[in-house]
Amino acid sequence: MSQGAPQYRIARARSAEEAVEFAVDILRAQLDLVIEKRGTARLMLSGGGSPKPVYEALSQCDLDWAQVVCGLIDERRVPEGHSASNASFLRGALLQHKAKDTPLMPMTNDDVNSDDAGRVARGAQAISANYLSMGLPYDICVMGMGGDGHTASWFPGSPDLPEALDLNTDKLVMAIDAHGCDGAGEIKDRITLTRPAILAADMIVLFIPGDAKREVFYKAMQNYEAGNLTDLPVAALLEAAEKLTVILTD
Repeated sequence: MSQGAPQYRIARARSAEEAVEFAVDILRAQLDLVIEKRGTARLMLSGGGSPKPVYEALSQCDLDWAQVVCGLIDERRVPEGHSASNASFLRGALLQHKAKDTPLMPMTNDDVNSDDAGRVARGAQAISANYLSMGLPYDICVMGMGGDGHTASWFPGSPDLPEALDLNTDKLVMAIDAHGCDGAGEIKDRITLTRPAILAADMIVLFIPGDAKREVFYKAMQNYEAGNLTDLPVAALLEAAEKLTVILTD
């Protein structure tokens, strides 16, 4: 990071409950602001257990949910309805209560879920076109982080990581091979937004409560200063500078 560059913000909560309150307050305020200003809001969401209480609380908020459209940060290459589907997770965690009629743009299709490389590439292009049709830049990207330092489906050790992080890639969405990446869990075939798509967003909220993840993030901060974005790929978000808010628990 260059001398004097705008800095990302770190919000330190005293408990997991306070961290959720911080996140909900930030997201609700920004959604209200965007809807008042432009009429619609584009909210991009990550899966995972950490943000689940945030989504559950946000679903109870009095927002103009009819003017919000949701998309995914990344997805496992499985059909919706599969137990590992981020889309299914989000329908249960956020798209309920007052947000129950809010649309969610899928990030899988039959081609992407196939074993044929050509079909997967065509399927990723089709999803890119759909995600482009939402309009860019996205208003809010809600990010999480794994214990291995991955965010989105940017996994350390993936052969596709350099392209996913390349600020000059022409891909909005791309397939990721995470075989050999322990942080990917059982399903190694992924699809994700690329780094330029996320960094272009007007606001990025990185929600990583918990002592262990806090220490991983602090190491990622050091890696970023050293120019190392691949060992702990969450470091690649820090280029967003003042558009990035990191919520930690101390």
